[in-house]
Amino acid sequence: MCVHVTQTEPERALPALLARDFDLVLAEEYPGNPNPRPAGLEQEDLLDDPLHLALPEPAGDTDTEAPTAAPRSLADHPWVMEPEGTAARH
Repeated sequence: MCVHVTQTEPERALPALLARDFDLVLAEEYPGNPNPRPAGLEQEDLLDDPLHLALPEPAGDTDTEAPTAAPRSLADHPWVMEPEGTAARH
């Protein structure tokens, strides 16, 4: 038996699963931004994985207790981002 692996975004992979281009899709979702769930697909949550914000140096006065405080305080800084239209970028 031979296993082939393809990496693509969930936005493309889930419809391809419905079209039977793939036998299995492992997809990530972000809190408050679930992937579209086409009818006819079975889904099983495998795990929760925390998100971490990596900075080259201290960001200044950020409230590390509030999950959205640090990203908001860094809005004017340059970011490495995922491609336009992906859930990860949103």
